[in-house]
This record gives sequence, C-alpha cells and structure tokens, in this order.
Amino acid sequence: MRIAKSLAPVLLSLATYQGSHAAILFDNLNEVSSSSSSTSTTVLYGQQFTTGNQAYSLDFATLLMSRTGSGNARVEIWNGSTTVPTSFLGSLTLNGSYSPTLANTKFTTSGVPLSPNSSYWIVLGAQTAGNSFSWSYTGQNTDTEPGYTTLWAENSTGTWVAGSGDPFQMSVSVTPVPEPSQTVALTASICAVFAGFIRFRRSKSN
Repeated sequence: MRIAKSLAPVLLSLATYQGSHAAILFDNLNEVSSSSSSTSTTVLYGQQFTTGNQAYSLDFATLLMSRTGSGNARVEIWNGSTTVPTSFLGSLTLNGSYSPTLANTKFTTSGVPLSPNSSYWIVLGAQTAGNSFSWSYTGQNTDTEPGYTTLWAENSTGTWVAGSGDPFQMSVSVTPVPEPSQTVALTASICAVFAGFIRFRRSKSN
C-alpha cells in the first residue's frame, strides 16, 4: 500500500507530462475586422507573437483571410527581433480550403520549436504571381492571450518595416515543451520509486 501511495504522484506527473495540452498564445479572431491588407509575391505582411518564459512547439495558426485567384498562400513562421521578422524558420501547410471572402483559414506545421522569451512572426504572402491574399486587421486590441502583441510588419521592397496598432487577425496554437530539468527530475523520481518497489518485493520474498 505504501508503494502504491508513493507511485501515485509520480504516475500523475508522468500522465501530465505525456498529455500536455495545446495552449493559445495569440487569438484576436473574434474581434471586429476594420479592413484588410492585400499580399502578393512581392508584398508580405507579418504579425508578431511572443512566448514568455516557456518553450513551445508550434501546432497551427489560423488567419482571418481571403483569396483572389487560384494559387496557394505563402504562410511561414519567422524568428525576429522585437520589431521585425529577421529569419525564416519554416512553412505552414493549408488544412482545409481558401475562401473568396474573409474567413478563418487554418495552416498546420509538423511542430516548429519555439524558444522561451522570444519574438516570432506569422508571415503571409502569395506563392505565385497573379494571386493575392487579403489579411484582416482590427482596431480592437482586447486580446488577453499571453503572446499577444499589436506589432506587425510589411515587406514590399525587400526590407521589413515595423508597424504598430491594428494587428492582423489570427490565432496561434502551441504545445508546451517541458524544460530538460523537469524531464530529468521526473525520470529520477520514477527510477527511485521503482527501485524502492523492487527492494520491497525482495524483502517480502525473504
């Protein structure tokens, strides 16, 4: 019985670790749209979000957007400074279909790692000439998610230019990643409890 009681909290921690739930870092999709900005192969827009003191794995992003034409959007995750995107990290893949009018459009990843205390950017453009995508922005700045910011950026000349206020509308879904120290501590706890269990079984058999 004492061994069972010792195992209970460890097994609970293990279940929590293995079943980490998705979290939302940024979500202003329910705000009223003020207007939209049109992207192309040569005009890109980016919306910033931050991670705080936690590491994450990026699951998907949902953008309030529309498509003109028949091509595919260029949706990417970029690393960045506090004001503009600086380096490409990975592409996101459409999950669903595009709409000719503003609609929530989901893009997934295979799990891009996001570092703590960092700024990242979701970037939208068009993959092929002749197509454009409009990204809604809002004048309402009431989102309370931990990674929300009102900073956005535009690249129409090959250089990113920072903007602030009226953020683009999107949500960012992530999965928290335990710190290595947490994993080591959990593993050590499991080993200690099972070692005690083995000693207990041996003492019972003697």
